[in-house]
Amino acid sequence: RNLNPRITLNYGFTFGLIIGKARPTNLNVMLKTHLRIALRNILKQKIYNSLNAIGLATGIACGLVIAFHIQEELSYEKDFPQYENIYRVHDDQWAKSSPPMALEIVRNVPEMQTIGRFASNGTHVVNTDSNNPGEVSGYFADSTVLDVFSLKIVDGNRKQALATDGTMVITQSMAKRYFGAESAVGKVLKFDNNKEVQVVAVMEDLPQNSHLKFDYLVPMPAFYKEVPPDWTSNKGWMVMYTYVKFDSHEDYLNVRSKWPQFLLKFYEGYPDVKEKAANELLKFMPLKDIHLKSNMEQEMRANS
Repeated sequence: RNLNPRITLNYGFTFGLIIGKARPTNLNVMLKTHLRIALRNILKQKIYNSLNAIGLATGIACGLVIAFHIQEELSYEKDFPQYENIYRVHDDQWAKSSPPMALEIVRNVPEMQTIGRFASNGTHVVNTDSNNPGEVSGYFADSTVLDVFSLKIVDGNRKQALATDGTMVITQSMAKRYFGAESAVGKVLKFDNNKEVQVVAVMEDLPQNSHLKFDYLVPMPAFYKEVPPDWTSNKGWMVMYTYVKFDSHEDYLNVRSKWPQFLLKFYEGYPDVKEKAANELLKFMPLKDIHLKSNMEQEMRANS
């Protein structure tokens, strides 16, 4: 009680420093003690704790695998520029549509000018003069598919790609497979040791996370050359995979509002034309939904 206030203040400050320095030391001792106790418990119950560790590791591993799988599934088609504005136009039950549909759309629906079609050309044995045969698969395609999917031409002239019968566009992987480091442009590939086709362009490989899978494309005029006119003009022959790219979501909504009128005109003369228009026989499916949600007849490939 009779101590000098200045002395009391100095004493309290010094005591506080001592306590502050002691805390880390006490904390270290406490942590070491807990670790020793935990280690002893683990060693006493080796089997039980090993099972716990294995179960925890397995759970984490399964969770990571599931998370990576979901991330991969949800990433499909998203590598294509403006993928959210790309739609597949198809029949109510089929993933395909008829050959004349796209032509009528271009004539009558100005908002759907960027439209392109694929038609299967199957799997063929292809080789070069070096006699190196191998199986490849591809499609007949409109030149506009390059614009719909923003496919990049890495070698050759884009304007010549998919323009002339007797030519083809191949992927980088196919070019490397048959021609190595040499340029494939101008080279000739033999289909089934019978038909010769000239390579006019090489395109960048397709993304792995896409339902589109092919090694080559040949121009659509070759399809019309091989198929009789009464087939290609048949509105009920489902043979084409048809895709359209809108400039904006507003254009898509505008087309949807006018779609029944287009269907009435397209199916004019059919006995059930009003029913076809009312039920929207021709559907729009967003590109990003095809892998996870589409399970129709004649899909390009098995979806998820």
